[in-house]
Amino acid sequence: MGANLQTEMGNVSDAGTEVKIFRQLRAEYFRLVGMGKTDSEVLELMKKMYQNLIGDGKVVEPFGCPKVRFGRTEIQIPIITCGGMRQQSTWMPKEGTTLKDIDKQCQKNFQEIVDRAMELGINHFETASMYGTSEIQFGECLKKFDRKSFILQTKIAPKENAEDFRKALNKSLENLQVEYIDLLALHGVHRKERPYIEHCLKIANEFRKEGKVKFVGFSSHEESGFICDLIETGW
Repeated sequence: MGANLQTEMGNVSDAGTEVKIFRQLRAEYFRLVGMGKTDSEVLELMKKMYQNLIGDGKVVEPFGCPKVRFGRTEIQIPIITCGGMRQQSTWMPKEGTTLKDIDKQCQKNFQEIVDRAMELGINHFETASMYGTSEIQFGECLKKFDRKSFILQTKIAPKENAEDFRKALNKSLENLQVEYIDLLALHGVHRKERPYIEHCLKIANEFRKEGKVKFVGFSSHEESGFICDLIETGW
């Protein structure tokens, strides 16, 4: 980087400031590369950016995702979610698939995404039992973090047989490697699933009373009248 810049690097006041500068330079590097800049152009522009950061003493604080109250739950949830619908090794895992069956590079990428999300304050992770290996992969990535530091949501489709729903819920807890799920949603509730809702909800509430589920809700692609009717039932 040149003798002058090397000297200036030694004048950084503390490790925290150095880390912040590095993060900004790293982000700028990928931005410039994405623009198609040549190596020499990237180097020159990053030198100027570094000199400006050191010379002005202006180090922008790292991004922290804003949070809002999530309805009646009172949970402070980030306005950006890390969702798992398109985040998995495969949509159709074989019966009995475990982490050992997951592509290592895919899991490495998954971990980097989760780590970066947490770093940015995006601590709401949303997945579903129907999203292939997503639950298994999220579970492995999140276990390194304090359980109270993230909000975990999964979705399970209503089952005609109540015990099948109970088994699916226990399997999700196992896959996610947690003792409780913050937000559980009955997945894709439509008119044909309406008759199954009551017994599935009863089981979900059993898990809630046991502390294995914090809040229960639903997801749906139905028209607004049907959704409002479900909400008005109070469940």
